Amino acid sequence: LVATSKTVYNNLGLKVSKQAYDDKQQLILEETYEYTPDLLLAKTTQYKEQDNVAYTISYEYDENNNLVKEETRSPEGFIISFLLQKFNQQNLMIEEVGRKEGYDFHYKHTYESLSEL
Repeated sequence: LVATSKTVYNNLGLKVSKQAYDDKQQLILEETYEYTPDLLLAKTTQYKEQDNVAYTISYEYDENNNLVKEETRSPEGFIISFLLQKFNQQNLMIEEVGRKEGYDFHYKHTYESLSEL
C-alpha cells in the first residue's frame, strides 16, 4: 500500500489535522488534534477503510506540564489502553502504571543523586 498524506498546522506550528490517502487518492485515515494553548489534549484517529472507526486518545498534564494520564478509547467509549505517570518534586518520573496491547504493566523508577556517584 502506497499512501500520501496531508498535514495542517496552526499558526503556532502545532499539528491540527492529518489525512492519508491510498494510491487511488481515496481517504483512508483522518486525524484531528485538540490543544490547550500549547499542550495536546486529544487526538482522534478515524480509519476510513474500517467503516469510519474512530479511536480517541486523551491526555492530561500536571501543573509542570508532565504527561500524567493518557487514555485510548474505542468508538463505543471503552478504554483500550491507558497510562498513568507520577512525578517527584524534581519532575522526574517515579512511577508508570498502564495497559497496552492487552498487557498490564507497573514500573517504579528510582534515581541516584549525582553527589552519590
